[in-house]
Order: sequence, then structure tokens, then C-alpha cells
Amino acid sequence: MITIGRTDASETNSTGESETNGPGHVGHFQPGSTRTSFGKVHFLALTLGWSRYLWCGYGFQQDLLTLLHQLDQGLQDLGGVPQTLLFDNSKTTVLHHSFRAAAEFHPEFLRFARHYGFRPLACQVRRPQTKGKVERTIGYLHRSFFYARTFHDLDDLNAQCREQKPAPRWFMWVPLTSLRTPACRR
Repeated sequence: MITIGRTDASETNSTGESETNGPGHVGHFQPGSTRTSFGKVHFLALTLGWSRYLWCGYGFQQDLLTLLHQLDQGLQDLGGVPQTLLFDNSKTTVLHHSFRAAAEFHPEFLRFARHYGFRPLACQVRRPQTKGKVERTIGYLHRSFFYARTFHDLDDLNAQCREQKPAPRWFMWVPLTSLRTPACRR
């Protein structure tokens, strides 16, 4: 089990996440789906909070086993595990989460989190600000990544997603919270 650099939280923003934390503190996880020429595919996007670095994997199913496999591959490709992973309230990972109550995660998912050593947190219900960092990357996946590309099958889609060089344009923008490009912060 590898953990990317740890730092202490000093100031928190409206999502409860520290803007001054260094690399490896928070990652944002978002499942989604899109249509391709070979059918509907589901994706898992993992965005690092410090650098906004994006890892993405596509598959035909959106069940717990597929999600855990993709998350495992994403963490291995990143070369480490953030201390905390912030999750959307998808039924795959969160069994129940009501307004102002703690989320109840799937037991197998909690076992996976313990194995990798991260703390899962569910986004607050009815609070879209909690997912701000990952939503920009989701917009990139839905619009810019698919523009002027063809994919032969699921393997080709995943290969193009992984080997996309140079980094996408969103990786070069300067967020106001850090005043440093994500490419410099990874």
C-alpha cells in the first residue's frame, strides 16, 4: 500500500476540504456514462484534488465489481492512494445517505477502502459544490475528449484515454485556489 505525501489540514473550504493540503490528501471519484458508436459505456473518473490530475477508465457495466476493478487500476496507475476519496452518492458505493446524516457505504466497498488505506467520504446530499473539482473533468470527458476521435471498441477507448499526450487543455489552466497549473502540482 502506497500513500502519496501527507500534510496537515489547516484551512477548510465549503466542502470541508482543505485548499492548502498538499499532494495526496484528497481525490474525487465520479462515475458516469456516455454513448459511443459501439454502445453505451460507463466511466469512472478519479481526479486528484491538489493537481486536478485525471485518471479515467471505461467499461460496459457499472456494478460494484467493475467499479472496484477500475478504482484499483486507477490507484495503481496514479502510483499512490490519496488519504481521502470523495464519492458521489451512486448506489454502487453508497447504500443510504439522507440529508444531514452520515452515509452508509457498501460493506465490500469499505473492505476495499481499508485494504488500500483511504477514508471514503460521500458528497453532501443536495450540495453540488462538493464535487466542483471533478465536474470540470467530467465536462472535458463528455465534450472535448470525444471530439474528432474514433474508437473501434472498449479497449481502444481506454487505450486512447490513457495515452493522451500532451495533457488536455484543462490540465494547463490556473485555478484561483492555488495559482499554479495542475501540471506543476502533480
